[in-house]
Amino acid sequence: MGGEVSPDIINIEKEEKPRITKKKTGVKSRQMVFSQNNITEIIPVYDDKKKLSSLDDAFALELAEWGMKLEEFYKEPQDVEWAKDSQGHLFLLQSRPLKLQEVHYEAVECKFEDIENAVLVSGGETACSGIGAGKVFRIDRESDLANLPEGAVLVAGNASPHYVKVIDKLSAVVTDTGSKAGHFSSVAREFGVPTLVNTGVATENLPEGREVTVYADGRAVYDGIVQEMLESPCARRDLMSDSPFMRKLRYVMSFISPLKLLDPRDPSFVAHGVRSLHDIIRFVHEKAVQEMFLIGDKRIRKLGGAKKLISEIPMLFYVVDVGGGSRQTHADKKTVMMDDIISIPMRAVFKGLTHPEITWSGFTHFDWAEYDKIAMSGGIISAESTMFASYAVLSHDYLNLNLRFGYHFVILDAICGDKAEDNYIMFRFSGGGADIDKRLLRADLLSGILDRLGFKVDMINDLVDGELKGGVKKSIEQKLDMIGRLLGATRLMDMYLKDSKMVESYVEEFMNGRYHFASVEM
Repeated sequence: MGGEVSPDIINIEKEEKPRITKKKTGVKSRQMVFSQNNITEIIPVYDDKKKLSSLDDAFALELAEWGMKLEEFYKEPQDVEWAKDSQGHLFLLQSRPLKLQEVHYEAVECKFEDIENAVLVSGGETACSGIGAGKVFRIDRESDLANLPEGAVLVAGNASPHYVKVIDKLSAVVTDTGSKAGHFSSVAREFGVPTLVNTGVATENLPEGREVTVYADGRAVYDGIVQEMLESPCARRDLMSDSPFMRKLRYVMSFISPLKLLDPRDPSFVAHGVRSLHDIIRFVHEKAVQEMFLIGDKRIRKLGGAKKLISEIPMLFYVVDVGGGSRQTHADKKTVMMDDIISIPMRAVFKGLTHPEITWSGFTHFDWAEYDKIAMSGGIISAESTMFASYAVLSHDYLNLNLRFGYHFVILDAICGDKAEDNYIMFRFSGGGADIDKRLLRADLLSGILDRLGFKVDMINDLVDGELKGGVKKSIEQKLDMIGRLLGATRLMDMYLKDSKMVESYVEEFMNGRYHFASVEM
């Protein structure tokens, strides 16, 4: 459904006694299993099993009979979800309309036997009929979507559900893997975007910027813009655009879809600036996120019940355990040792912060920005004040971390538990002791590395926001470990970054395992 892999395809003739007419087996590199810890895990598939069919003929024929009965009962083709248990029993989980394209009464047959343009891709599955043309836009990671031009032919390794956010900009879609029963394919049919999935060679044969014509019904992609095909009756057509139904729908959607509240820092981003349902959702979401991070802005709030953390990093740090995040193994109830922390996300971050390649000697973890404000106004205050400390609110699988590194601060909010769909990481970084140009360079560096780690990244001036949603526990732990390394490696980098070339170089070096940059030439 997610379009990440090519499925096994078994074609069965719809007869009184169904029969198998064709089988195509996809390569399976991973499998989901139910582990002894009562959770599902993703594990590799042994080489001798990667090309085995996931379903034998007897079960396939039984499912075909179910499908025919369901289609007869509901009076239309069905998208069916099913499962087979370890004892070999089949279970029906869900049946819903397949959302196949409607067949018009006047069937149109198109023949393109005289096309001289070279065929760049042949084969795959037609997920949505039609013909579309444009320049190839290759997707390697989700952040590429921000640069997608109008009318592009999207070419990707898989038919990710995330691509639906740009479906209205596309003239056609071609992918290496995927299924016509996948989520993206269903949305493509609703929008009428010609889509060809499971070609196996799209990203290899269709270079960035190449003009191509996609003939989804013919399962072919032609080199160049083939005008004859685009002007044919089989090309993509919007037959309902000026119908009474569509006029009424556009009127209704004007109160639902348009998003006017874009920038939270704009004076118009207020409750009475809401103009649509989309605005309401955007406004509520942004304010909820701000409230969640509000603890990081209230710098002089002392959290009750906090214990001073003793670790090998030179820092003033307090933790608040809200349930299962630590254990008390020594007499001093006002402090907690790092060895006593059992919070999964907290341990993962500190594993990164204490990586052997990160040097902490001579560094003092201190909120100089707040200290300067007090000192310059004539105040006297101890450097050990909790006002300058970093804080962590934690439980066994949750962490809200507020870090003070000199003149900048970091907020990290994460869940790392057994339910992959509930796991997430939210990251915010702002500030620095250097001038704004160098702070912007460090922000570019952080954004580049977060993007390479799979985060959705937003950057406004020297403020960097990163968001990662979903993922198995082991993967989230690894990401948090990398975040820890990132924080340790870049804590003073705004002082010696010089230009964008240096930023690009350091992104590569960090991803290759370099975490100490203080020895660079100034």
